[in-house]
Amino acid sequence: MAGVLAFDAAKCTGWAWVSPDGATRHGLVNLRADKSRGAVLAAFQDRVAELMRQARPDWVFIEAPFVRGPVTRLTFGLAGVIEAAAARAGVPFSEAPPATVKKHITGSGKADKAAMMTAIRAMGFSPEDDNAADAIGVAHYAWHVKFGRGT
Repeated sequence: MAGVLAFDAAKCTGWAWVSPDGATRHGLVNLRADKSRGAVLAAFQDRVAELMRQARPDWVFIEAPFVRGPVTRLTFGLAGVIEAAAARAGVPFSEAPPATVKKHITGSGKADKAAMMTAIRAMGFSPEDDNAADAIGVAHYAWHVKFGRGT
């Protein structure tokens, strides 16, 4: 395979993979809230490793995490797991601020979740939720940056 594997790190992490021919797959990694943060990160590490094995990307990209109350520590931990998986696989890792991805997808860096969902659906996707929509947006932004084509 190859292409770009992108993530929107959150309690319910969205992921999207854009293959070299531009085909996109996406989904969610639901993290159980009843587990300790360490257990959640360990389970997430396993799932990210599985996605890395399946996609064999040549680039891993995330929406840059930001401070958002009590889940901040978890969000930054999830981002670290993704970055470590990319490093372990010898794959370049990058991130983009949420406003940059929103502007690329919707035309406005201040787009809300509903606007992102609408724009992603207009691109022909059926995201499970806003996390999956964000991951698809990140993947297509990364695809555009890497290859200068696509959405």
